[in-house]
Amino acid sequence: MIKAKELEICNVYLFEPRVFRDGRGLFFESYSQRDYESFLKTEFVQDNVSISTKNVARGLHYQLHNPQGKLVSVISGEVDDIIVDLRKGSSTFGHSLIQRLDSNEMKQMYVPAGFAHGFVVRSKEAIFSYKCTDYYHSNDDMGISFLPFLEKYGYLADDVLLSNKDLDYKNLENLEDIYLPK
Repeated sequence: MIKAKELEICNVYLFEPRVFRDGRGLFFESYSQRDYESFLKTEFVQDNVSISTKNVARGLHYQLHNPQGKLVSVISGEVDDIIVDLRKGSSTFGHSLIQRLDSNEMKQMYVPAGFAHGFVVRSKEAIFSYKCTDYYHSNDDMGISFLPFLEKYGYLADDVLLSNKDLDYKNLENLEDIYLPK
């Protein structure tokens, strides 16, 4: 059985699975629909994994017409996971939060559809897992500038490595409504 806690932004959950450790290592269930269904009324259709090195920042990404909910976790290493509420009409629109995820505690965070998502790697390397509620559509790939949120959470732009694509995204306040998730 998992422990669940709703975070400061509505419908964002932090899950703590039971981790069994012994001299051989550890074991835990990374997902069991039976345990999650009372919190998440959704179906997952795609799993993704990314591997990144220290100080890599990925994000803040979202899909415009096919928004994805994501159950995210770190298989190996440690990241600061950052999300921004892009749901039009939400009482927390534009709000962000940061959550440390690592392979020691094996916590998972559920990020609902309609959020921009990204993370910064704190360890030498991190293996990051995404369980998604919709398929990835390359022509629907969008993002907002990570820089204001990195600064908000104490990162300096020169201390992180962002892709050229991620550097080209606009700040949220400069984004027209037509570029917000449906």
